[in-house]
Amino acid sequence: LDDPSLQHWVIRKLGKSWSPEQISGRLRLKVPDQTVSPETIYQFIYAKENRQLRLFELLRKRHQRRQLKYGRRCQQFQIPGRIFIEERSQAAILRLEIGHWETDNMEGKRHTHGSVSASVDRKSLLTKLTKLASKQASEKEAALLRDFGHWPSTLVKSITYDNGTENYTHQKVAKALNCHTYFCHPYHSWEKGTVENTIGLVREYLPKGLDLSTISQGELSWIADQLNQRPRKKLGYYTPSEIFEKETGWVT
Repeated sequence: LDDPSLQHWVIRKLGKSWSPEQISGRLRLKVPDQTVSPETIYQFIYAKENRQLRLFELLRKRHQRRQLKYGRRCQQFQIPGRIFIEERSQAAILRLEIGHWETDNMEGKRHTHGSVSASVDRKSLLTKLTKLASKQASEKEAALLRDFGHWPSTLVKSITYDNGTENYTHQKVAKALNCHTYFCHPYHSWEKGTVENTIGLVREYLPKGLDLSTISQGELSWIADQLNQRPRKKLGYYTPSEIFEKETGWVT
């Protein structure tokens, strides 16, 4: 962001309530040879020399300091083969096609009582919820293969993760499903806002503090079905299942 004209463009878009991810994606779409990552934009916003501009007030959450997500000390280890989300295709960034998923884990009471894998298609908002026996990467890998292993590869083109240790074996998942994998930037889990928002909906059924180890897979499948059969304003009041089936012919 050394170019003053680019700085001014970014600030204008922040003033329109665009997120750094949206600004980065839009710039890449319009000017492919002048890409700026969301992380670079955040660093620009919070740089000491820009403090007097109070650019953080243009962000939706308006945090004066950058927020660290609890439990995500991702820089203590290195996930192999990690590619960040700005490398995703325009079809994935702009939600132009089915098959680009975001995934995250829901944790139970005090982060020790059970976990659930939640995966959401970015375009249709179709949701998959799968019970996890542990927080181990092998368990997350197995859950994703249970969810998608029997699906054609055209329905699982990419998966976007955060930097939690449970995603360490993402390359094995990518090979098994013949898909691409991408990662949010460290401490930027909101960059996969679709699954974050969906987990918020799931919390209406499974509130924070609940012991998730007592929840059965049958109950999780029922909750996912409730969400998939619910009309969404974002989908023109179609349901996720209707959009997914209409565009793929695949009945969920």
